[in-house]
Amino acid sequence: MNDKIKIGLVQINNSFANQNYFPYSVGILQAFAKKYLANIDNFEFLLPIYKRIPVDIAVKSLLDAEIVFFSVYVWNFKISLEIARQIKKNKPQTLIIFGGPHVPLKATEEFLRSWPLIDIVCHGEGEINFHSILENYFHQDWEKVPSISYIDEKGNFNKTPLCERMADLNKIPSPYL
Repeated sequence: MNDKIKIGLVQINNSFANQNYFPYSVGILQAFAKKYLANIDNFEFLLPIYKRIPVDIAVKSLLDAEIVFFSVYVWNFKISLEIARQIKKNKPQTLIIFGGPHVPLKATEEFLRSWPLIDIVCHGEGEINFHSILENYFHQDWEKVPSISYIDEKGNFNKTPLCERMADLNKIPSPYL
């Protein structure tokens, strides 16, 4: 029996000349987690969604996930929202997390209130907050996760302090790991 927490990763890229580009950003997040997570054996990464496929097929491949991370850009925001909406409709307990350049640093509260299907948004570089979200998943102690915003169970908007930028992926600032 597999009791690992399943993680879905979505970074839908544009296709050019019938070529698809692999999801570099979410690939870096997964590699970082595999290197630094203390409890990596508690997690299983599903195959990432990285090209435009019918929404129902994307949703079907992500329904086993307990957590789904979306890397959103201007070109994939609408389809990412629709995939997230259908996941929440079919499995409301799934934790939906958006990060990437399309997530605003300012006006974040309005963004989250406009899209209540998004549980957490990540700001800035994703490695530290991705790692910290996974480390805190079992307790869902989100105030310990840097560089995120969320609406808590009481309906209050919360924004944690931004973590410092990383100069070297091999030298992670100690307060974060």
